[in-house]
Amino acid sequence: MPISKRALVFESEINSDDYKSQTIFDVFYKRKTPAITLLISLLLALALQILDLAQVVDLPVRVFMLLFIYSVAVLGFRMILGGIVKRIIEPDKICINNKHRYIVTHMGIHMTGGIEDADLMLPWRIITEAYEVQNSFYIYINMAQNIVFPKRYLGGEGADFMRKILQDELGERFSNRTHDKKGVNENEKNDIH
Repeated sequence: MPISKRALVFESEINSDDYKSQTIFDVFYKRKTPAITLLISLLLALALQILDLAQVVDLPVRVFMLLFIYSVAVLGFRMILGGIVKRIIEPDKICINNKHRYIVTHMGIHMTGGIEDADLMLPWRIITEAYEVQNSFYIYINMAQNIVFPKRYLGGEGADFMRKILQDELGERFSNRTHDKKGVNENEKNDIH
């Protein structure tokens, strides 16, 4: 994996675990809104129940029950969706075990190879967003297309180069999620197995 001050050149092959982690990140962790909504609903239901028990507010039990049922429904939906995601990604043979060669520069990402015999230049302006998680970089071209760069193919210097170029070229469109308190990959591991 040659690294110069201007380019990072490496080959990468996505395995099923990489693909599962990225898909689960997309569904559950890319946007934090579902988790925040669930937490707020549970806390509100608990606060209303405490206020009702303390006779500060006289609320019908159904208000508490509706919030609790909503919270349980959201949690159940996430679990069911996780099962659906696992079934969808099993048969995907185009992304899994498909080796590509990448050259990352300040002009963009040049991708070649694979079973589709790609020769594609992706300028930074068409990259909609990018994320760094514990073991990978996720680069999004749009909502349906992305590239996964597992860090095992980059090494320490390559990961530093990738992080720097993503920060420089994407600015606010790049998010480093390696510093989340829970750690994205711990959650991913729990959802994968």
